[in-house]
Amino acid sequence: VGGWWSVVAMVGVAYICYWTGVLLIECLYENDKKVRFSYREVAEFYQAGFGKWVLAAQLTELLSTCIIYLVLAADLLQGCFPSIDKPAWMMLVSAVLLACAFLDSLVIVSQLSFANAISHLIVNAIMMIYCTSRVQIQFFFITTCID
Repeated sequence: VGGWWSVVAMVGVAYICYWTGVLLIECLYENDKKVRFSYREVAEFYQAGFGKWVLAAQLTELLSTCIIYLVLAADLLQGCFPSIDKPAWMMLVSAVLLACAFLDSLVIVSQLSFANAISHLIVNAIMMIYCTSRVQIQFFFITTCID
């Protein structure tokens, strides 16, 4: 049941994210003129002093995401090259990514983002092709029940 709930949760989160974006656009503009430029400004408009909490939450999320990616990259690379330990891989990945911190052109950032999206599509395609070529599905033996 957990797998199906995950699918439902992903659809639900996507719907929530969509409507959050729609509402955010409405909060940024007044009389067709952009008057607020950040989540912090929207939160301050809603409740004085609330903006710093929103900013703290955003920074916590961003830093946590960065750390998770460093650990994940190191773990994957250690699986490929086990002779090098995970902390060394984390330092190497950090050094490579540090160069990205000095990018000042959004064109380059968008190109990196596009390359990232393409790499995700390639990895997902390979995994789907591999998994569907290996599995033997017998639809008549699939049962559904609610515990």
